[in-house]
Amino acid sequence: MLYILFPILDNLTTSQSLSVGTYFLNGIDSKWVRSYSRVPLDSEPEVVGKSGMLAPPIVLRLAKRDSVSTPATGMLAASGDGKAPTRVACVITGTSAGLPLGDDKGDVFNPSNLQALVEGKMQCIRPISGTLRAAMLDKNVVQLKKYPGGETERFPVSSDKDVIKVAAQLGTLDLNDSYGVPEGLAQTMDIAAQVAVAAGLEALKSAGLVSGKSNDPKEWKLPEQYCDTTGVVYASSFPAMDAAVGEVMRFLQSKTVGAQSAERLVFTLRNRLLRVSPDRQLADDDEAAFARLLSRVREVEGGGRSSPVSDDVSVSSTASTGPYEFDRKFLFRVLVLGNAQLAQLAGCRGPNTQTNAACAGTTQAIGMAQDMLISGRAQRVVVVAGDNGSGGTLLPWLGELLQLGQYY
Repeated sequence: MLYILFPILDNLTTSQSLSVGTYFLNGIDSKWVRSYSRVPLDSEPEVVGKSGMLAPPIVLRLAKRDSVSTPATGMLAASGDGKAPTRVACVITGTSAGLPLGDDKGDVFNPSNLQALVEGKMQCIRPISGTLRAAMLDKNVVQLKKYPGGETERFPVSSDKDVIKVAAQLGTLDLNDSYGVPEGLAQTMDIAAQVAVAAGLEALKSAGLVSGKSNDPKEWKLPEQYCDTTGVVYASSFPAMDAAVGEVMRFLQSKTVGAQSAERLVFTLRNRLLRVSPDRQLADDDEAAFARLLSRVREVEGGGRSSPVSDDVSVSSTASTGPYEFDRKFLFRVLVLGNAQLAQLAGCRGPNTQTNAACAGTTQAIGMAQDMLISGRAQRVVVVAGDNGSGGTLLPWLGELLQLGQYY
């Protein structure tokens, strides 16, 4: 929604207003200017502007169909008089919502969270740490502002005042403690998948299909008579990105200057100066300075050693906390397995898939679930969605996109 509303608001003048309704993106021209149309909430669909039809044809067709009252059997009910099959009514029997609680201690999926949010008793937006703001500045982002006449202007993001200051960030989530998920299995999931799995289990509990009274895994399993007819659809905008980016950054950090011990940095600097010196010797004052610096480093770091300064010292790219070790669970984390892992834990043996449609992902997933129901492939479908785009790993990469959204 952010990417739709901001361009509209950006082009409004003091004499214009944004009417209430459902907005559709008509298209983007060769100059990257977007045009939109609207379906008012209180009237029949109508054409606004020069763009022609407002909604996709399927939306207009569905709007003309009669309401249905056929029970949600998950099958197409054929009438006995030779008429066309009657549409099946699909209903929602359980819901769950995980809220980003930041550093606050509390259950992300506590049933009272959503009610408290609606009543204004809690809010999930928190200030972003200085470390994350600095990380966003390091990306050297350049904003591109587009004006109605087609002109553009570039604005480099070069100071702290130009980056976003607040965000809703996920709190702690322990699948083992809350749902009895084995730690080994939980470690094969990235954060987005963990959130999706928890949401699915909570939705099954809300629907009364599992008891979920404790973290006993058996209490989160479907009864056997429901297993074969229960499907799963998983929607995520950034599936596995948290795990992939996090692992790559961990490797790169192990190769950077900041990952090495201060003592090794002193040796490295001295060796580099030796290599560029014509006679491969340092002046007595330089050697004395390095000796004092090395002594100070050992004093601060508590090494207490007195190894001679030598240009034979081998400098490796090993972090002071130990060498980088490849995580053998990396492959499982970067595969999009949230839907399969939920099915494994809850015992869902029906159709199983995942989808990515950005902001429309959950809506698309619900549509796919409806197709499964009316085609008879399933009698119930668990639709889950999970992302962690505002977490410490992805926020430095995605945070500025939210800032840039107002100029798209």
